[in-house]
Amino acid sequence: MVFTMGLITKVTQYADNYYKQIRFLYKLLAFLGMLVYLGYHSLSGENGYKSYKIIKKEVEERQKKLSALNAEFVELKIKVEHLSNKSLDLDLLEERCRTMLNYAYPGNVIIRTTTIENKNNKTLDN
Repeated sequence: MVFTMGLITKVTQYADNYYKQIRFLYKLLAFLGMLVYLGYHSLSGENGYKSYKIIKKEVEERQKKLSALNAEFVELKIKVEHLSNKSLDLDLLEERCRTMLNYAYPGNVIIRTTTIENKNNKTLDN
């Protein structure tokens, strides 16, 4: 009877150790699976490293575009300030109006530097 009790305790200890090892392996596999999942999504997920690089590139491009628009804004602001009543340059205003409206004084000689299209869509150089 003592022999069978010793054998039963050894078998149960072996089974307990076996099940502990199996549980440990399952926990290890679950941890590794979670690690792989999180690693993959941290690199190529919706908010991962690759998306970060793409967004960073777009931000740089838009910063360049913003700086160009700011420069254009400053130029337009200066032009508007020159058109105010306090600092209106009448000669500049007259020249600009005649250019935009295609007016000229009698006796002025006009030299065209652009190409003209006739009715047959053939370009003529003047």
